[in-house]
Amino acid sequence: MFNFSDISKYRGELMGLAITGVMLSHILNHTAQPYILAQLSRLIHTPGFLFLSGFGLYYSFQRNDNVIQFWNKRLKRIYIPYLMYSSWLFLILFLFRKCTLLQLGGYITTLSYWFEGNYYAMWYIPISILLYFLFPLFYKLINNNLNKLGGLVVSLAILIAISVVVACLYPSYWERICIGVYNMPIFPIGIFAGYLSNQNYKVGGILLLSILIGCTCFFAIGIYPSIARSIFGILISTILFNYIDKNFKLDWLMVGVKWLGKYSLELYIIHVTLYFFLIEIVQIVDSYSIVIGCVVSIIICIIKDKLQKK
Repeated sequence: MFNFSDISKYRGELMGLAITGVMLSHILNHTAQPYILAQLSRLIHTPGFLFLSGFGLYYSFQRNDNVIQFWNKRLKRIYIPYLMYSSWLFLILFLFRKCTLLQLGGYITTLSYWFEGNYYAMWYIPISILLYFLFPLFYKLINNNLNKLGGLVVSLAILIAISVVVACLYPSYWERICIGVYNMPIFPIGIFAGYLSNQNYKVGGILLLSILIGCTCFFAIGIYPSIARSIFGILISTILFNYIDKNFKLDWLMVGVKWLGKYSLELYIIHVTLYFFLIEIVQIVDSYSIVIGCVVSIIICIIKDKLQKK
């Protein structure tokens, strides 16, 4: 029996596992490691953040459904850390004449993603901002009193239709933005999972196995493989965390992974900005740059955590 409320119980740990996978996969991408190891590191990965974001926002909106206050809170949560930990890189790039003043403005505002594409691996930020604005619509569709599953289907149809239209009419533009837009359908799935969790909804072993097999099939045939892999990873990881929590005294592990989840946004932004600074300005080899970026990002978050506790 799988209880969707367990996703809520272990959401912090899942976020921690996701950022660990992101940083590990970035390291593996630059060190030519075996394919299977790279795939395992991406088991939840960045699309998983979008799922867990939609999941958590369902609970947040349940407590306070004031749309303006919701937008204000969410934008501050994502945009202030983004400015704090990445603007220095963009300013240095401008000073070294590696970007124009117009590009600098695009990087600072995140608008560059919608014109240039995935600038400095920051696609998650502008995509999240867009999804925050769309969230009240998806919430209303999914949380209706008639057919919540139908609301999810409509939400998915909207996002998939946008992808299909852009890909067909503007294929070159689609190539630039597909890394983020392609993964957006997992966001309303996360909202729907939040609803199931809030209702303490449980599924039996056969239905759970069917969902896992379905995810595996979608991944194998290449239909939204990153989304299928992330949903599979979240479900399996939730089961694993629940099992560890009940049967082993590994509090240190759970606390450590949850700590990584607490600072997942900061870790994401810091390690990629440091990486691009090291390869473009300092000109250190790729494999060293990404490892240094990941290690230093963890150290910075440790320092931040200690300062906050004083």
